[in-house]
Amino acid sequence: MSDPSQNQNGRLVGWKRISNHLGCSERTARRWEREEDLPVHRQQHNTQSTVYAHIGELDDWLKSRSSGTEITHAGAEPSFWRPLAAFMVIIALGLVGVLGMRGLVPNNAQSSMGSADPVAVDLYERGRALWLQRGEEPNTRAIKLLEEAVARDAAYAEAWEALASAWRTLPTYSDAVDPQQAFNEALYAADQATRLNPKLVEARSVMAAVAHGRGDWIEARRIYQDALSIDPNNTTLMLWFGEHYRELGYIEKNLEILREALKLDPASPPLQTAMGMMTHVGPDPQAAQDELLRIWIDTGFENPNAWYGIWHTHVRMGNYDAAEDWMAQSPLPINETLLKAFLDAKRGGGNATIDQTASDIVAAYRGGFEAWFAYSLLDHLGQTDLALSIAEQEAATGQFFLSVVMFDPMFPEARFSPRFESILQRLGYIEYWTQYGAPDFCQDRPAPPVCASLNAAE
Repeated sequence: MSDPSQNQNGRLVGWKRISNHLGCSERTARRWEREEDLPVHRQQHNTQSTVYAHIGELDDWLKSRSSGTEITHAGAEPSFWRPLAAFMVIIALGLVGVLGMRGLVPNNAQSSMGSADPVAVDLYERGRALWLQRGEEPNTRAIKLLEEAVARDAAYAEAWEALASAWRTLPTYSDAVDPQQAFNEALYAADQATRLNPKLVEARSVMAAVAHGRGDWIEARRIYQDALSIDPNNTTLMLWFGEHYRELGYIEKNLEILREALKLDPASPPLQTAMGMMTHVGPDPQAAQDELLRIWIDTGFENPNAWYGIWHTHVRMGNYDAAEDWMAQSPLPINETLLKAFLDAKRGGGNATIDQTASDIVAAYRGGFEAWFAYSLLDHLGQTDLALSIAEQEAATGQFFLSVVMFDPMFPEARFSPRFESILQRLGYIEYWTQYGAPDFCQDRPAPPVCASLNAAE
């Protein structure tokens, strides 16, 4: 069931939905309509009227407001650093998950009171709105506008914070950018933001994400703990810190943090989705799927996390026809041909079909298909060696985004390979586990070989 205020033709109904899409306050959206021709429409109903806007018109208007190249709907090709930088996209938008998108953005636009300079505020809000559009062009324009904002008001903490996020995500879309330079720019802006306002959550998430991106999991942990010491009941921070634990194989620790966060905010769709995502690989996938479907239908929170969790539980339970039907509900483009071939192989296509499908998955990965997704599909096909080869290629970059797929309890085989420990060593996990304790899979019996030294160190 779709959100009734956003129809299937891409129409947003009401100022709240329009301002959420733009990433600004309702007051600012109304001002942009009065002063700068924001394309909104009104439909008369007897004595009342309904305000609505078309998503495509809003996106084109945003692009046209910033100087630069002409309006284009062509997206940038994924860069080599996409998986690493995508982690920041998701963190900054407030929900760690498979694929960041505007639909995941919470209604947390900063107040204009962040600066007394109205021009700086306008630059900030336009830059922030552009950043939410995703892609190399809007991200680059967002940086330009946000740099102008902080140049006008160097004490504008929210603008520094937004600039940090924009620099951190730019390598997601552009191969022309040196990721290390972007990281340094992001850290500088985040440091400026937190010096001005230590409670800015997103700026601290930038610091943690850069630490993740550089494989410094211990530093990322310190940043999250420092942030939570300042704001211990911030459920967004709790969500992100829990995902930090999840990525490192501390599944129970992640669940513990999610439960605490849900006590503080039991109606939060992102928290509910995160819980469903963690439990869908557990002993009762049907219950997890029912919960994810409830969130999807009852709250209208139709995001890639929930979609994947529902699809994956169908696969885990052998409901391949239902999995194929569910593909049509994906909120983002997917490789339908590849996934249908995978489902055909799972239906019983024989060894030749499985081998061909596995080869197609590897080829898709080389062409930009997400590593974590490819690894998981190969696991399901029993292609452990190919899955580990993908993990090795990702580890060579220092970052395997959503490497939690390597810890799936349904597929323990890879964890007994000598290659597994080498991958973990390159990712920096062994150092972390040596200091903070073995991951949950070390409780399995028999335990993977990597656990022997970790358990001895405890």
